[in-house]
Amino acid sequence: MRAVLQQLFDFPEMSRRALGANARRYKDRLGEFTPLFIDFLEHSYMGILEKNGDAKIQYVREIPDGENLQISTKTRLRDGSEYSVDYKLSLSPAEWRVYDVVVEGISLVNNYRSQFDRVLNKKSFDALLQDLREKREKFN
Repeated sequence: MRAVLQQLFDFPEMSRRALGANARRYKDRLGEFTPLFIDFLEHSYMGILEKNGDAKIQYVREIPDGENLQISTKTRLRDGSEYSVDYKLSLSPAEWRVYDVVVEGISLVNNYRSQFDRVLNKKSFDALLQDLREKREKFN
């Protein structure tokens, strides 16, 4: 499952976007941040994917946006609940890859950017990395 996710999702790009302007500020530390963020995302969402692995996904439309693309879907979970899920993609050298997922209008990347900004405004980049390391330990 992880290998499939890594083919579909551009996790390094998601990491940069989740840090926002801080990605430039800490560009020399992205090598530390990105694997921790990827682990966090994979572990956080693997449970959701496994729990709802038989979800029915209905393609709604494709919206070109310059060099990017948005694919809008409706996802029906096992319990019958339905959600709009939009996948934002950019063209990597070889293929289209997801850099953000928007569920019911809430962007995963923007949500994490807000959280990371709060941590970085109150603490430090090292504290953010430590928080991600601690969350990774909880998953293992």
